[in-house]
Amino acid sequence: MVNEDWLEKHGTHEKYVIRTYDSTTDWLETTKRDMVYVLSGYGWQILYQRDAEYGTGNKLVPGTKFLLPDKVKYKILNKENIDSKLTLKIEFI
Repeated sequence: MVNEDWLEKHGTHEKYVIRTYDSTTDWLETTKRDMVYVLSGYGWQILYQRDAEYGTGNKLVPGTKFLLPDKVKYKILNKENIDSKLTLKIEFI
């Protein structure tokens, strides 16, 4: 399940979202580039469809950020089955 909180940067009218995941997602597809900040969560990975045959995703480590490209399919998963929620801040570029 994914919980979303839509917020606005103070005084800028720029929107961003805080997403909290508590389980693996189905495949998602981006429509534009997003800057993603990993706020909390352990054992989580992002798996891009192009890498799915290898079964290895990129670890999502709190305190890091990455650019999520446009028109890419991905899923968020917890490979280590740790009882941990993942929280991401997503800024739309």
